[in-house]
Amino acid sequence: MYLIVCLGNPETKYKNNRHNIGFRVADFLVKQFVFSTKKKKFKACFYEGLIADKKVLLIKPQTYMNNSGEAVILAASFYKIPMDQILVIYDDVDLLFKNMRLKPKGSAGTHNGLKSVIACLKTTDFARLRLGIGPKPEHGGLHDFVLGDFTEDEKKELPAIIKKAGNAVESYVVNGIDSAMNNHNQGDLNLHDSCLKV
Repeated sequence: MYLIVCLGNPETKYKNNRHNIGFRVADFLVKQFVFSTKKKKFKACFYEGLIADKKVLLIKPQTYMNNSGEAVILAASFYKIPMDQILVIYDDVDLLFKNMRLKPKGSAGTHNGLKSVIACLKTTDFARLRLGIGPKPEHGGLHDFVLGDFTEDEKKELPAIIKKAGNAVESYVVNGIDSAMNNHNQGDLNLHDSCLKV
């Protein structure tokens, strides 16, 4: 059994924010594969389904980004899901827009949602799919940037990006993290990323 965690903020006003691209991937996966109707469970929107023949649980934490780990630990503990079968999907300002990176483990970087997941699981040993939203403009704070909406030009690119992310998730579940990384990691990291590697 796999646990796919898609990070974002609840409430309609956050729907189109850069910070909510994880939720957009969740919505794509629910439509693309056979998932149950949404339930409210484990402080999250909760879905069960199959990718290929593998059972998958998918959650969209409803705790707001900074407390995302609360939902993750509740679901992971209840179903006794091993760390190597958890994948967290989130936006990453330290990756350029349109770039995508699967990793088997690592630090949280600047992402508060991932910091919460790591704090609650008490480990960094779980896979993550990082979706680039950078670079952050030189002027203006990080908070305002990630809680801002994608530009009109970026919105046109999003369906293809989300579909590629969905393909990467399918590859991870079916073939494992190493194969998925080989087939789906794309694009160059920006300069900040070299400081974040574990």
